[in-house]
Amino acid sequence: MRRRLLMIALLGLATLPSCDDEEPTPPPDAIPRDQVVGVYEPTELVFDVQGQLPEKNILERVEPPDRPQLVITRTDTAQLVFRDPATGLVRAENGTYVLLSDGIGLRFSGSSALQQILLPARMDLKFNSEAATLSFSGEVFVPVPQLKALVPEFAQEPWVDTVPGVLRVVFTRTRR
Repeated sequence: MRRRLLMIALLGLATLPSCDDEEPTPPPDAIPRDQVVGVYEPTELVFDVQGQLPEKNILERVEPPDRPQLVITRTDTAQLVFRDPATGLVRAENGTYVLLSDGIGLRFSGSSALQQILLPARMDLKFNSEAATLSFSGEVFVPVPQLKALVPEFAQEPWVDTVPGVLRVVFTRTRR
């Protein structure tokens, strides 16, 4: 029992930041951190297979309980939380962000959970203070199995590994 408690305590200590850990210094023209902090939900998630097929609204294909929430904290951490539609389990992908002059640079270490909804592990999101949104539009390569699972009408396409396209995503803040 003591050994188990010691292991739990050591694991807890391992997750605490050390005194040597420094937050990245934001650029002088960075937006204030308190402007972007909050919980965001996707209001747009569209994938356009470049020059091949019509764009697809991915968000309408994900049931509301399965849609992710993006949490931006007062520190440099972020988390994407969503329910896996296949298992019903709540999943979380931890990441970090840096302040930019027009938004945040979001970085996630893993990408398996993100790929379920076609999000890349690295995104620079522009912040709109009036609309309280974080948005991304850019080229991505998405895994074929996940794209075909989300867009069944692509099932007969002869793609092998990944599919290039343009992803547009808008997260709207629902609470601070």
